[in-house]
Amino acid sequence: MQVFEANPKLWRPIPNGNNLYPKIINTDKLRKCLCKYDKECAMVYSRIGSPSMDAEVYSIIIDNQEYAAKVLPIVNDKSYDKIERELCFAKITSEAVRKGIVSHFLIYYGHYECNDTIYKEDSKFNIVSQKYALINSIISNMSKVEAKRKYYSLNRMSFEEIRDLYPNIQYDTSSKILFSQLLWGDLRTYLEEDRSEKEWNLIIDQILVCCKELEMLNIGHNDLHLGNILIKDIDTLESVIHDYGRSSNGYNKDDLEQAIDALTRINPPTKILNRLNMILQNY
Repeated sequence: MQVFEANPKLWRPIPNGNNLYPKIINTDKLRKCLCKYDKECAMVYSRIGSPSMDAEVYSIIIDNQEYAAKVLPIVNDKSYDKIERELCFAKITSEAVRKGIVSHFLIYYGHYECNDTIYKEDSKFNIVSQKYALINSIISNMSKVEAKRKYYSLNRMSFEEIRDLYPNIQYDTSSKILFSQLLWGDLRTYLEEDRSEKEWNLIIDQILVCCKELEMLNIGHNDLHLGNILIKDIDTLESVIHDYGRSSNGYNKDDLEQAIDALTRINPPTKILNRLNMILQNY
């Protein structure tokens, strides 16, 4: 397995007090979930990346190698489908990178199934994930028609009400943990500081190449904001795409517009803004 050099200190941790970023993970339980056979196999270094309401990303160390671990909570059918979609496109793009077909996608190494309550008790994710797991345990042996009817009936109730009706039902909350390269950080973080025209032009060039490779693989990312483009090499600003929770088959030319439009909103230098507007006009 090829593991690229990384320094988790460069990818700025999100402050725990950031109200936009739900505190969903119990790091002790996360480590135990990663280390089913060896209690000391992993170190959870820090939470990293731009804020997201769908997942949390941690820098971790396993066997002296650094990785990014993306924790995806399963809280309803929609989140389950989204995670399955992300796994599918992560495999497709990673394999294309390994074969040398493309190079501007994050390499994923695999994923863990985590059946444990790793969400903090005061998190909104805690109750909804437990409710979802409890309902699915209740309907697991029902026919498809009966299960669907029962699901909608129970979903109108609170977790406590369902628990009172089914006090002896056993269930596990669950999530999936994706392992990937640990890189410098995302473009959103990088552009929080003033950058030179040369750096701006390198970023634009990277976005154009990223979108070209999406077209080569006939994939629509459908959520190509600056937080979903990671910097692989801080010197050359070589960048890669990640996060495929909204991706689909078929190239989406609006991906380029979304990324370029996001750059225009960061008050770039006049020459850079002119280039960005030219790209949008000709796209």
